[in-house]
Amino acid sequence: GNLQWIAYSTIIAAKTALLFFAVLPSLPAEDAERPDRRWTSRSIITVMALTPVFYTILTFRTLRQLGLFQTAGSLARKQQSGSRRKYATLDAALLQDMVWHVVIDMVDIMSMMSTAAAEDAALAMNAQSVTHSVEVDTIQTLTGLFIVLALFFHQQSFPSIGYMGSSSKTGVSSETPPDVVKARKRSAIISILLVDMPFFAIRTYVYVITISAPSLQMPQGDR
Repeated sequence: GNLQWIAYSTIIAAKTALLFFAVLPSLPAEDAERPDRRWTSRSIITVMALTPVFYTILTFRTLRQLGLFQTAGSLARKQQSGSRRKYATLDAALLQDMVWHVVIDMVDIMSMMSTAAAEDAALAMNAQSVTHSVEVDTIQTLTGLFIVLALFFHQQSFPSIGYMGSSSKTGVSSETPPDVVKARKRSAIISILLVDMPFFAIRTYVYVITISAPSLQMPQGDR
């Protein structure tokens, strides 16, 4: 599943860049005049929400490989079955924790995709679009950049499986266990640097310029 996820992450990152900067800004969020219209910005974002589902399905194979590694092996491996069972249990717990965090990151990324839609962006930033037009354009550009980078580098959020050389007696190559611990560390770094901190800063900045917009302040004569 590691190779499939790397290929998928690369392709979805390239497609997301094209959608965010070229396609979604020209599509309406909903087309009231043409209700039979097949694609709108919200429908495209909804389809992209299948990404965490695909990731979750691929991780099922890793869980199975953890179980196979726990029981397979030669006599020397069987003598260490107790310690290996403990490591397999820890790896399974870390893998499930990583899946939850990656899925949450993907949902957050799809939520931020709405800033590229013309109507959704106008609805979310109508108060500051007049007085902070340059800031709004910069925010949308940075949001798209971090979305693409997060989707691309989240390819590292999947444990890889190595293969040992074949034995001279059996002639059969054996698998090494998935590097779940290393994958969890890579996933945490990517999540913090490319999703949590940037999106928190963007949302905080949007909130600050929203409450400071003149159109939202109550006139003195109305008090």
